[in-house]
Amino acid sequence: MEDRLIWIHDKQGEFSVRKLSELLICAETAIFRFAFDRIWNLKVPPKLKSFLWMVSIDRIPTKEFLGKSGVKFGQLGNGCPWCQREMESLEHFLFNCNFIAGFWRNILELWEVKWRPFVDFSDFFFFCNNVLYKGVVKSLWLISMSVACWSVWPARNELVFEKRWPKMSNLVFLTKIRALMWIRAVYDELEVDEKIWWVCPVRSWSVVVRNSGVKFNMSGMESEGDAGCCGVLRNSKGVVRAVFSGPCAARESSAAEVGAVCLALEVFIEMGWKGSFGSSDVFCWFENKCSRPWSLVSIFKDIESRVSIIGNVSFSRVDKHGNAMAFALAAAGLKRQKMFKAWW
Repeated sequence: MEDRLIWIHDKQGEFSVRKLSELLICAETAIFRFAFDRIWNLKVPPKLKSFLWMVSIDRIPTKEFLGKSGVKFGQLGNGCPWCQREMESLEHFLFNCNFIAGFWRNILELWEVKWRPFVDFSDFFFFCNNVLYKGVVKSLWLISMSVACWSVWPARNELVFEKRWPKMSNLVFLTKIRALMWIRAVYDELEVDEKIWWVCPVRSWSVVVRNSGVKFNMSGMESEGDAGCCGVLRNSKGVVRAVFSGPCAARESSAAEVGAVCLALEVFIEMGWKGSFGSSDVFCWFENKCSRPWSLVSIFKDIESRVSIIGNVSFSRVDKHGNAMAFALAAAGLKRQKMFKAWW
């Protein structure tokens, strides 16, 4: 009979995707009961997810694994690179060697979690997922534990291939700095206090209260029959993002200020942003409709129409000295031939 390849999980020996899928979700063996989805849902880089997955199915090239594949070590031996007392199995080099056990004690102590020995990766992963942290803290904890698990591997490789023995303090430091960088990459809305992070990560974070709105400072000016107006748009950090400056048809400063508000709303709509506005002497006209001059009624109607498009708009009074840039642009606007607008 001629030799041929057969699929041992099928009576006819033929491979099928359906049968493979059944095997992957089968609960008959411990390996298939492992919660692989929890690995893929971790907020860590793909290379780390792949590493943890390889660990979970015992495919990391330890000396024990390579020995089973027929690799001969000769004088190098198959002992643990940390202690040289036992064979380098996955469980030993990653959790049970005395040097690495000390590393895990250091890491868990930072998170105010009591250390205990781990039988294997499944036991470790179950332990990490059942620590009584919730919400964001739980996610930060899982990221840090994943990073710690991964950090052992490059340290082991440096020892095996480059004969560089890692100091415990350096290994802990590299683990903490990697976790901090990855957390910052994932959680832009969190603020991590580095001084606290080094000694107690669980207490080092806070949610950054970001003002998603922006502010437009506006000003109007009249001089010798000419009027100019301007506006300066700043984001929540105070960084200028847009300006306009130029002449206006008004012949008095108050009317020029109203025109500045109208132009600010126009620029705002063109940019498609949301935010709040600050005006100057015309503040009372927005607070009290009855005080608005009849000559400016049509402009105020135009303003109200644009406000309804933008949504959330508030007005406040700003002192001239606190609105220096807008005041200077308003003065420059008197000399312009046409309105200048720019945003970025």
